[in-house]
Amino acid sequence: KKNWKFWYNTLLPNFLHFNPSRLYLQTTGKYINKLKPKAAPGLDKITASHLVVLSDVWITHLASIMNSCTALGYYPDIWKIGRLVTIPKSGVDPTEITAHRPLTLSSVMGKLYEMAILHRLKRRTEELIPRWQYGFRQHSSTLGVMESFRSRRGCVQWCAAVFLDVRKAYDKVWHPALYHKLSAAGSALLPLIKSYLDNRLIRVQFQHTL
Repeated sequence: KKNWKFWYNTLLPNFLHFNPSRLYLQTTGKYINKLKPKAAPGLDKITASHLVVLSDVWITHLASIMNSCTALGYYPDIWKIGRLVTIPKSGVDPTEITAHRPLTLSSVMGKLYEMAILHRLKRRTEELIPRWQYGFRQHSSTLGVMESFRSRRGCVQWCAAVFLDVRKAYDKVWHPALYHKLSAAGSALLPLIKSYLDNRLIRVQFQHTL
């Protein structure tokens, strides 16, 4: 009960009013180096290889652009357009629609910005998630649950667990309800999240025609 009150009264308000810190040359360069060098580009044709060879001056400009996006709560529309290509499956009739595996290629610039925001959000959200939660967390799995059961059984302690399995959970989130919850809570991240999720497009590429 005390942990819940601390979370609700202290940690939650701090998170809702959390504004990601500014990006600088060194941190932006680290994120660029984490991009997959051979990943296919989005519609803008910018690849990770292009960003890796940027000089410090241009990386500083790039960091400034992303800082402005965060301050304005704006996610550029061009980064929200995906290029969908199909990969044929082996051993299947190519005339069947199920014989092709869809793959959406998104903007590398968008991936870089997402990586920067996500990294800083993860550090803050770790303060909110109870240590006994094993789902939806990095470096955590059901093995942790089993180990917790095993240790408590050996100590003759009571142990309860709640299991939740939601198929395509991200795809099924109702965005208007999400915006309403964040707005009611006074979240400073609402404009950026709304801009990130709204008006996303996918353009289908068939052979060499888009």
